[in-house]
Amino acid sequence: MSTLANEIPNDDSQQDWNQDILENVESSTLTNLVVYSRDWTVETIFNQIAQSNIDLNPRFQRRNAWNDESRSRLIESLIVGIPVPEVVFAEDSQKKKSFIVIDGKQRLLTIAGFIDPTRFPYWDNPKLQGLKMRPDLKGLIYAEIENNTKLADIRRELLNADIRCTIISNYSSDDILYDVFHRLNTSSVPLSTQELRQALNKGEFGAYLMELTDTKQPIHVVLGISGPDARLRDSELVLRNLAFSMFGETYSGNLKKFLDDAMKRLNSGWPGFKQAVDAEYAKFNQGLAHLRDILPARRVGRKITAGEWEWRFNKAVFEAEVHFFKQLEPSANLGECQVKFSDAFTKLCDDQEFRDSIEATTKTVSQYRIRYSKFYSLMKNVFAQDFEMPKF
Repeated sequence: MSTLANEIPNDDSQQDWNQDILENVESSTLTNLVVYSRDWTVETIFNQIAQSNIDLNPRFQRRNAWNDESRSRLIESLIVGIPVPEVVFAEDSQKKKSFIVIDGKQRLLTIAGFIDPTRFPYWDNPKLQGLKMRPDLKGLIYAEIENNTKLADIRRELLNADIRCTIISNYSSDDILYDVFHRLNTSSVPLSTQELRQALNKGEFGAYLMELTDTKQPIHVVLGISGPDARLRDSELVLRNLAFSMFGETYSGNLKKFLDDAMKRLNSGWPGFKQAVDAEYAKFNQGLAHLRDILPARRVGRKITAGEWEWRFNKAVFEAEVHFFKQLEPSANLGECQVKFSDAFTKLCDDQEFRDSIEATTKTVSQYRIRYSKFYSLMKNVFAQDFEMPKF
């Protein structure tokens, strides 16, 4: 039987999570694109946020990668006049004079959460801490800065601090924003394109997806994380399962468009879709439960190379596994099938056609069919029951 390495790096180090989506970003004409920059004060930015002209989407507030010391250092930098990285916006084509955040959401939430922690509960405790240049401000909250006349200069320095803001407007398609989003994050911690998809496709289903994964779910165990993912990989994997389960017959090979369209379709018809989505999500979790009866959580969604389980999560493997495991009959004796499944999966990972379908061009309809048909044969042989193939 294959063995698992003693230590598996956390999936946060995975650099290519977005690759299958970004490959579908099409070059668009830039002829009419308008890009301009403005220096907005912190006060101006906060007022725009408070008036909902800058959409931070409160449901993202729990998906943060900063701690209070990092947030405090940003506030300190603004007070002492140290330049901070620019924020990039796109004008919202659906709402005049409002903006979608392409880059800088953590910085904006830090500012909003410090000034008005009740409305924007982003900080764990909105007190300044870990300051290097202004240790005298340690422990202060914004209400103290605002109401203490002795701190009037501090308040003025903070609210009048400039932040360079770049605004993209008159873009011909959302693909341009995906491209900009990717370029901005190429040399930093890679963010999931799901965050941008959520911002571009606001609606009741989008809210449902965020609320669903805001609490500990089975998908978090499989990803090896303790709770909601700052990069929204959990939300993306749930969306992918729902999209293929409900609309798989419309898939033509462009994964980005397929997922974007699924978001739009579910948002626009949410009351009529909710019951079906709840049922599909329950099946998804049942599939994960069956998988974990067969495999340790950190082997789910991983492939085997040269007899060793890889630590890197593979979305193509994961989707095939969930599709079939959620169909397992309640009477299936999974405990007795562990070794048989592991041996069969080891052999399958040595099959060059299957391997190409999970490593090379994974998104074409033909590769999906190869991947699922080979996994179908494995499942039928191991569990001695029939399964439905996907509808694409």
